[in-house]
Amino acid sequence: MLNFKSDTHEYFWHGAPVPSVTQIIQSANLANFDSVPWHILKKACELGTYVHQATEYLDNNTLDFDTIDEGVFPYLQAWERFKIDTGFKIKFIEVRLYSQKYKFAGTIDRIGTINDKEVIPDIKTGVHSISHSVQTSAYAQLAKEAGILTQRKANRLTVKLNSDGSYSLKPHKGNADFAVFLNALAIYNYKKRMR
Repeated sequence: MLNFKSDTHEYFWHGAPVPSVTQIIQSANLANFDSVPWHILKKACELGTYVHQATEYLDNNTLDFDTIDEGVFPYLQAWERFKIDTGFKIKFIEVRLYSQKYKFAGTIDRIGTINDKEVIPDIKTGVHSISHSVQTSAYAQLAKEAGILTQRKANRLTVKLNSDGSYSLKPHKGNADFAVFLNALAIYNYKKRMR
């Protein structure tokens, strides 16, 4: 059984802590924010959290628009625009999964279809990063193991939501992406053993 502690962003499988996709990627230094001043990084993280929560409530039809900060509203417009422009049909929202094969966990923003092809879009408010292709490959593995993908291969992409209400897409097609993730997982496990 998978449990998640939202305040510390920790996953537990049958009570034992397991690493998240994000922790694994950061451990291998694929997403490095060391050069970003702390106060800017904190503000960006908070914005990302608010936007993720707002899009989740929006897609679950539980969003109270009166509670939305005006700074978050353009990101919601961008997400709505993406769904309309692409015809994205949502099947799963914020689904938490665990890989029994590889022993890691993660939360997939959305799983759905575009033109009858399964898609795993990852919602971002920051700049596109090489780590995103690795991240979405891990999510694809989680979804495959859980049996919630019906097609042999899902399209993976990053949907970057912008403060002006626009969005940009970055497809992830690298065949080596999951191999890179497994190397990052090996680094994470090695560092953990050496502590």
